[in-house]
Amino acid sequence: MRRSATLWVQLVFLAVFLVTAIWVAFLRPADESAPARAAGGDAKARCEARGDWWDEQDKVCAVPMPITTLTRRPAAGR
Repeated sequence: MRRSATLWVQLVFLAVFLVTAIWVAFLRPADESAPARAAGGDAKARCEARGDWWDEQDKVCAVPMPITTLTRRPAAGR
């Protein structure tokens, strides 16, 4: 009696694992948190028009940050 109960518990865990693995691999909805990509030249032009930096390798618009913001020290000329 005890041996068959252990077998059933193993089969239940195996079934749960297989269902979860299939869901993760195939049925998971697409990640909607990623921003929609605009046309390459269009995004670069908008980024540079705002005065930000365009990273060509990663296709990311970055905001320049002065080093004084990170170190919290006053600028040398001030």
